[in-house]
Amino acid sequence: MGIKHLWTILTPYCERKPLYELQGKTVAVDLSCWICEAQNIAEYQIQPRMYLRNLYFRACYLLLLDVNPVFILEGRAPELKYDTIAARNVLQFKGAKPKEDGVKTGKDRSRFNFVLKRCEEMLRLMGISCLKGKGEAESLCAYLNEEGLVDACISQDSDCFAYGAKIVYRNFSIASQGANKSSGGAVDIYDITKAIDNMNFGRNKIIAMALLCGSDYSEGVHGIGKESVLKFFEDLSDNEILDKLRAWRTNAEVYQKHENKLNDKNICTSCGHIGKARQHTQKALHI
Repeated sequence: MGIKHLWTILTPYCERKPLYELQGKTVAVDLSCWICEAQNIAEYQIQPRMYLRNLYFRACYLLLLDVNPVFILEGRAPELKYDTIAARNVLQFKGAKPKEDGVKTGKDRSRFNFVLKRCEEMLRLMGISCLKGKGEAESLCAYLNEEGLVDACISQDSDCFAYGAKIVYRNFSIASQGANKSSGGAVDIYDITKAIDNMNFGRNKIIAMALLCGSDYSEGVHGIGKESVLKFFEDLSDNEILDKLRAWRTNAEVYQKHENKLNDKNICTSCGHIGKARQHTQKALHI
């Protein structure tokens, strides 16, 4: 979900931490992500209320750890995402009785909105805060985090970083597993400041990556993958990248310069300097 390849790039700066380390924190929870996870466990017809069961136990677990969760509900999705939503509806409600008209569109989210409403009712009865944004939930999660109103976002969607999130908790689990088995549960913590400090990879480059590699909103540019994008990013700061992309519309020389560099056989594909990759590797081994 979200921007292609982004989680892979951020993996070196990810830490798996036990859930008890979240004690005292306020977190914005992208509710739709937890619903989707629950709906993928069992077919809707077999266990139509799995989402309520999972949500109840997860919410209770956070409260017992003295974590203050704020659940964020989906608003109106942009039209650019309708195709993606339609595909997800088929997976999430597999086994459910088909609608009479048989039309499946991303605009029709009646089943999903019904599920969200049930979840909101239960959370409010538990005394837990719920907020609904005008657009997608991850955008409001990111806004709250960027403004310092919450300490982090709990989400599976990498779009959070494009919207301005600083810290995202991913792969949330209350089950005992792995190295943190004795601790109860664990979560992957992604802190974007580590990527900024280590590789000058911030919000603007994330937006550029969504445009070039693809996201939930578009397929990106055909033929451009992770390696090409990272190589393009090397010579540009995070503050320069979007202006550079805008310049391609009016200044063809900028585009041609980067294309020539990518295709130049005399430039090392690893470091970007003049020479062959094999020669540079051999020299490094002798040092």
